[in-house]
Amino acid sequence: RWLHTAWAGVVCLVAASVAAAEVDRSPVDLVLGPGDAWLVTANQTSDTISLVRVDDGAVLHEVRAGEHPTAITLAPDGHTVAVACRDSGEVHVFRVQEDQLAPAGTTFVGYHPHGLAFSPDGKLLYVALAAKDQVAVIDLAKREAVRHINVGRWPRYLALSPDGKRLAVGVNGDRGISVVDTDLGEELYLENVRGMNIGHLVSSRDGRHVYFPWMTYRRPSG
Repeated sequence: RWLHTAWAGVVCLVAASVAAAEVDRSPVDLVLGPGDAWLVTANQTSDTISLVRVDDGAVLHEVRAGEHPTAITLAPDGHTVAVACRDSGEVHVFRVQEDQLAPAGTTFVGYHPHGLAFSPDGKLLYVALAAKDQVAVIDLAKREAVRHINVGRWPRYLALSPDGKRLAVGVNGDRGISVVDTDLGEELYLENVRGMNIGHLVSSRDGRHVYFPWMTYRRPSG
């Protein structure tokens, strides 16, 4: 069963009272649908995604999604989701239709896909390839990668500016952020912030800034 709780204005989703025979899901990422009516979780250990009704936490539908789903994102249309599946090297696309998750295509990209970002028109999908130091650009109509953009080492999370002109890429191997010109399909510069394990990136509404957390390791004093 699933339990959703509100704490300090944040909705959290946790697995609760899972029967011994039930597979552990371990949700690691989620997207929230229009009107906060539903959300979809990427479940890493069960290789599934789940459609959950927010009001009561009911799991409406659950489907397989590659191997080791790592990240999920929602398209501008408000009902299409894309899931990066690290171990199978795939990106799966689904549509939320009448409390169901309908498969809408799979693209093989390889190299441990991780962070995802839709273009503003929903026609392209940017995918961080953590094991290749590149970002793949998928044409969703063709269901294939039409471009690969070289970035810094170990790219994981992405943020696209609202106009779709700039893509920020957290590159953990270089402890910084690669900034990409999406029209040219090339890295403009790498901003070293000396951060480790850079997390989710969020663009400002005007596209001038990107916000993100990172981890700092410190030795205990004394």
